[in-house]
Amino acid sequence: METLIIIPITMHNFSFSAPVSWLFSRNADSVKGIFGFELNIDLIKKYQSFIIELNWFIELKEFGIIVKNIKKHNRKAKILFGGLFASLKYKEIMAKFDVDYHIRGDNELPMHLYLNGEKPEGIPNMTGRNFANDISYRFEESEFGSLSFDLDWFPSYGRFLSLGEEYYEDTRYNHLYHLPMIITAKGGCENLKQAHQGCVDCMGAKSEVLQDIYNRPPVTMSRESLIATIRNAERKFDSISLYIMPNTPCDISDQYFDLYANIEIDTDLSLEGIKKIAFAFRESLTIVPIHIQKAGNQKTNLDYHELIKSQDHHHRFLFFVTEDENKSLQIPAENRLYTEDVFPDWAKWDYYQNYENAYVFSSIFYHKVKEDVKSFPL
Repeated sequence: METLIIIPITMHNFSFSAPVSWLFSRNADSVKGIFGFELNIDLIKKYQSFIIELNWFIELKEFGIIVKNIKKHNRKAKILFGGLFASLKYKEIMAKFDVDYHIRGDNELPMHLYLNGEKPEGIPNMTGRNFANDISYRFEESEFGSLSFDLDWFPSYGRFLSLGEEYYEDTRYNHLYHLPMIITAKGGCENLKQAHQGCVDCMGAKSEVLQDIYNRPPVTMSRESLIATIRNAERKFDSISLYIMPNTPCDISDQYFDLYANIEIDTDLSLEGIKKIAFAFRESLTIVPIHIQKAGNQKTNLDYHELIKSQDHHHRFLFFVTEDENKSLQIPAENRLYTEDVFPDWAKWDYYQNYENAYVFSSIFYHKVKEDVKSFPL
């Protein structure tokens, strides 16, 4: 089934969920991806099947505009939507917008069946306007190693990737969070619940919410799956993003990957443990929390100065720290990321929980970004 996949652009080139880089790889010959600003009437009339990602709540306003335009010019079109915010508020979204389908929980198998033309009413985890199938497909750890990565179906991604680097004049932000992104746990991490208790801007403390979405506990990669997944990405890409979650056996020091890796550590590793990840890659930029992702007063025992000394031309380290904390820590500016910059107000969990507030905020954000985007070569 020929399908057009649309990614709203209100977050510039960061408007993605990690699964975008593997979710369509088995059907890459029958899908095409575009940014929201690329959508036009000719494309709307050409396709009968559309998938719109709604991962971040600030995309909600643009999401509605896209849906309205598709249905205005192609009444028979079918729209499937998905992403984090979509999973949290799919009932409200279906009530507000003229969309047709949503996949609850894990979507690797359901998406493949859908793109192969299976009737939605017979696909596990699929929800429509007049049916809601059981969440009977659940991702298993053994599937990590079989994920394949492909973005050939999304030609615009590479074309506009540099926009993020130009948007941030500070070079420390260059290359952050690009695709393909490999996250070493799927559906959250139970061990993050206490570490992130009280945080307002991440999913780490929301394990109950995530388990309700996926109808299963979190699935964490084994060492073998981690290596196999990185090798799969290495076959097609020159660079990756890697997000290390707790419980991941991540001593990969006996491996060498011919990749540039942007690595984010979201667990309390030793200095040697961090090195065993960072130096396994040809080049790496590794982001390390001084506190476990702003976890109250729970500090790491990491000797960050020693880690900085271990840097070389191809392996660099950045450290999450608040401005107040750094007054005593004195981390060099070139090795510092302020959490206030990385976790802005729009990331706060309260907006994901309140649909109406999310829509208001997304409208303000949408119009602001439209002004900002004028300086981008779009």
